[in-house]
Amino acid sequence: MAVKNFKGSKTYILSKIKSFKAHERGSVLLEVHPSRPYVLSSLAHANLPHGNARVVCSIKLWDWERGWDCVQTFNTEDFPRQLKFNPNDQDTFVTFFETKGAEIWDYDTGTLVETLKEKNISTACSHPELPVLITGSMNGRVSLWSSSTFNLVGVLNCDLGTVYNVFGVKGSERIIIGHAHGIAVVEIGHMLESERPHESEGSEI
Repeated sequence: MAVKNFKGSKTYILSKIKSFKAHERGSVLLEVHPSRPYVLSSLAHANLPHGNARVVCSIKLWDWERGWDCVQTFNTEDFPRQLKFNPNDQDTFVTFFETKGAEIWDYDTGTLVETLKEKNISTACSHPELPVLITGSMNGRVSLWSSSTFNLVGVLNCDLGTVYNVFGVKGSERIIIGHAHGIAVVEIGHMLESERPHESEGSEI
């Protein structure tokens, strides 16, 4: 892994800050924490070996305020497609797999919190405004998961084929879904009423 600094306005100059070996040779996934000095790294799904050999993949948490020390390692029996920090619970992150669903990890304790049972995941994201994790699949299904209880709270199918990308729209309750045969924009707020905090109603005097 190489860490570099960008300087300049019209012409950018790269200066190396640090380089180190994070994983064995292969494609590497990275995810940067939105507010803490952490970076997650893992070998990607493309590195999955052929045959029936048992796989152990190490996901590593790096702290750049400690000189890029590896402060936690998480072992899982598959190579993930994506890594995502949970914006609604910043002590957890999610690993998404093609065949075994998704795993939610607590990076402070290093423990596996929950597993989402969803096969053929092709893409995933967290909504920036709503307490929901979103997974898209090869069969066109989009699943909405509570980011606090991790229960399945909604399912969408736009009949447009494989889901390749899904994004939450900041400042709204919409998601944009990129399918093999088209793009869908969907309002999902009404599907998440049970996940919203409700204010207590005071009695009038």
